[in-house]
Amino acid sequence: MSEPANNNAKHGVTALFLAFLPSAMLLGLTVLRPNIRQNMLMVACVLSVACCFVSSFMLFARRTGLAILAGVLFLILNGFIAFFFGCTASFKM
Repeated sequence: MSEPANNNAKHGVTALFLAFLPSAMLLGLTVLRPNIRQNMLMVACVLSVACCFVSSFMLFARRTGLAILAGVLFLILNGFIAFFFGCTASFKM
């Protein structure tokens, strides 16, 4: 009986980790490496888009109101971060 509850908790923690990963990449790349190369920004953009969708869909799968709200908010936030990485990479060309 406790297996599904424990499995849902693991997926929730993984989803939250993936949701905060683009923010950590943004802070890490802009603070620690001010002179970023274009290909690093493109990789960060692709990873942000992947984390954006994967974490949101993992939260949507929990089917609770709070998880769905968090999934939508992280989808918007991480989409904006991915857009920032993509725009910065295109300006570095």
